[in-house]
Amino acid sequence: MAAWSRRRIGVVATLVILVLLLLLPFVIAWSLGWRWQGIGWRQGLVITGLWQQQGECRPLSLRGLRLSSLRPITVTVDSVSIRQSDSDTATEPLSELPDLPALHVKVWALQWQDYPPLSLELTQENGHWRGRAGFRNGEVLGDYQQDSGAWQVHGQIPVSDLDSRAIGVVELGGSGQWLPDQPIRAELALAGSELGMAGEDYRANLSGTVTVEQPRWQASLTLSDPLALPAGWRLLPGEGLTASGTFDGLIEQAKGRLQARGPQGQALLTLASDDQRLGAGQGRLTLSEGMDGTVAFQWQGVQLLVAPFELTLLEQMRLSLRESVTMPLAADGEVTLPLSAHYQGATVTAENSQLLWSPDGVHWQGALSLSGQWQGYRLSGGWRGRAGADGVSGEPLKVRLENADLSVEATAPVAELKPPHWPVQASLKGHYQRLPFQARMSGRRDDHGGWAGSLDADVDAADYLDQGGTARLDGRWQWREGVFTLASGAAISVAQAVHGKMLLKPLSLTARTPLRYQDGGIHGQLALRGEGLLAERWELPVLTGTVNLNGQRARAELAVKDWEASLAVSARPFGTGYAGDLSLASALRPELSRGLGFTLQSGQLVADGDWLWDEVVSFGVKANVSGADLDWGSVLARGLNARLALDWQDGEADLRTREPISLASVDVGTPITNIRLSGHSDLEVWRFSDIRAEVLGGEVLAPKLQWPSDQWQTVVVTGIDLNQVAALQNEPAVSLSGTVGGYLPLRLSRNSMAVRGGRLSNEGPLSLEVPMTSAVQAMAQSNQAVGLALDSLNPLLISRFFAQLDMEDSGWLDAAVTIEGINPQQNRLPVVFNYTHKENVRDLLRSLRIGDQITDEIMNRTPMESTQ
Repeated sequence: MAAWSRRRIGVVATLVILVLLLLLPFVIAWSLGWRWQGIGWRQGLVITGLWQQQGECRPLSLRGLRLSSLRPITVTVDSVSIRQSDSDTATEPLSELPDLPALHVKVWALQWQDYPPLSLELTQENGHWRGRAGFRNGEVLGDYQQDSGAWQVHGQIPVSDLDSRAIGVVELGGSGQWLPDQPIRAELALAGSELGMAGEDYRANLSGTVTVEQPRWQASLTLSDPLALPAGWRLLPGEGLTASGTFDGLIEQAKGRLQARGPQGQALLTLASDDQRLGAGQGRLTLSEGMDGTVAFQWQGVQLLVAPFELTLLEQMRLSLRESVTMPLAADGEVTLPLSAHYQGATVTAENSQLLWSPDGVHWQGALSLSGQWQGYRLSGGWRGRAGADGVSGEPLKVRLENADLSVEATAPVAELKPPHWPVQASLKGHYQRLPFQARMSGRRDDHGGWAGSLDADVDAADYLDQGGTARLDGRWQWREGVFTLASGAAISVAQAVHGKMLLKPLSLTARTPLRYQDGGIHGQLALRGEGLLAERWELPVLTGTVNLNGQRARAELAVKDWEASLAVSARPFGTGYAGDLSLASALRPELSRGLGFTLQSGQLVADGDWLWDEVVSFGVKANVSGADLDWGSVLARGLNARLALDWQDGEADLRTREPISLASVDVGTPITNIRLSGHSDLEVWRFSDIRAEVLGGEVLAPKLQWPSDQWQTVVVTGIDLNQVAALQNEPAVSLSGTVGGYLPLRLSRNSMAVRGGRLSNEGPLSLEVPMTSAVQAMAQSNQAVGLALDSLNPLLISRFFAQLDMEDSGWLDAAVTIEGINPQQNRLPVVFNYTHKENVRDLLRSLRIGDQITDEIMNRTPMESTQ
């Protein structure tokens, strides 16, 4: 029994030891900062994630690790990420390669910091290492003999893999020796062939060499022909560059001349060593031909001294170094950079500014302050923090812009600005005059090197409106290769609003296509829809249309379907402003007349012209009106045809006829027909000429008339048929024949007309007859004198007729008439008859118009009623 117990204890102890031995590697790995997840077995060991943890940082991270074989050791990894750690723990450089069993390692995506990922394949057998690194369409192959230290590399990379706009191929070759504790020897050659930019004719070959005999190095670079660079720049061939030095930062010799030329100017870099002193020399960067300034620098030993400078760069931008700086020529170092940037009247100043670098990367830290003026606005703001390849940290960036009308502050937190996508958020808040607004923008860097995000903004017009009217912008945006784009579907909407007695219905502008801001202009198409306006006496129905934007040019095509109206307007840059064309076509309908002093019944309006806005607004329009019928109260106008021209210059109008206006008829109680006239107006005073019209069987003529006017202007009348004049009375008391003519001095006030000293006389024989109606007979019988007068006048052949007419602004007409003639039935009794007459012409004409309207209404209804 005791033996059996001892045996069981031994088995348990063995199992415990085995478990501890299996756990020991994991415990050691955990203590060294390694973490893992998803360990399993699928035809070999599989680890979903394996990473090294140092505080909050993961300097090394592997995803999708698979161990599929032990002979040779075969490992595949989906991705490996290597990042800079914030830990102070220093990593010793690899001094020698360990002796390892045969192995084969394949990494599909190896990424160091935020550089594009590479593919990597590595094999080793008996100390012979072979490797391949691939990037898109290029590859570099390497070979290393561990026992002799001999190595060599060769490969080629299409430059289009680095920049899609570039063309050409770069080939790399080299060899050397690396053994532990031995000086490094290396010879590298770089050759670029047919290098250039797509769309450019320039092609160049580039060659460079690097030779290392530790601790010294030597390098050279030469160019065969002009090399096309982005943004239209070219690197010109010349002396090239040669340099030599030591790895401790000493530049023993440097010589060269590089010249670049582009649309903005020219840059020239020269380097020259001091022949009298080893490790000393000077250089100069000179800008010219549109840019200006010089950067002078010297090196001596392991230090570089840069003198103060001021450079004029693009678009009036200046960059200056306020005082000289000295920086170490070493792999690790830092320098204070008192820089300032100026654009027009705005200045950005760097304070406590330091640039720090090491083999792990470069970063800047300090503070930036913004001040000055820009296009009439006061600027202020600033930021304090740190920026590098690993991200940005510090205070939120703030910028404020102000003038008498506008005040806006932009705020952008930087805490989330980290690779690889650099997400950013910004907000705007302020007011324009009494219009408060706010906006928000968010975005991030995409996988193609561009930026994308969303944008929304609100404007509150409460101070200008009685109710509603909030405007809102919503959309998605993108920035890629210098082009800003709002995605299709982005919209500006204005909510319904009330202003006084006017209802402003909702309005929207929606991007039908992506809107691109490129080369200083917007490209794309917008759809416009306005639900209309409703006022006390007029209404605008639904307005729809499109706005096409083509850089600095635009064209809008709008329509009001309920009015059968369309409007097209174009715009283009002109001088310091804009100019364009316009065209309008519309049916003349009663709905267009709301709020006007007349009512349009029918007709057509077609107009076209051009406009200019350059500090002031001006335009010229030619309009054709055809077949127009309109009413002024009970005054009816029919068959209006006009060809007009309107010029507008800074609030002053000039409207004129291009040919005489024709109007078929105007019914003011008696029809005036075949009206023709020419004229012009400033829309306040109307001046007419060559006026001709037919009325009461005769004509009205005037060489010119002005309305309104306080002057007396003469109108000639001729051929007036007295029979038609007598018919103006509902029950004519006399029967007249013959024609009269004369002149009427008129004063045409804005709301009335007066006559002074008008004269009418017969143009031939006249006749007068008094019908012996029962009323006339009763008058003759009741008064002997009346009866005698009627006997004398009935009938009467008139040889002389003369009337003097005066009419007040109120419409009261005073007429003094003299008639001379004979009565053929009274033995040719000579008769001289004088009488005066007073009547309100306004009331008379109004009653005649009303009577005609009632008669027309009855006549229109009678056939309908007779069918019932």
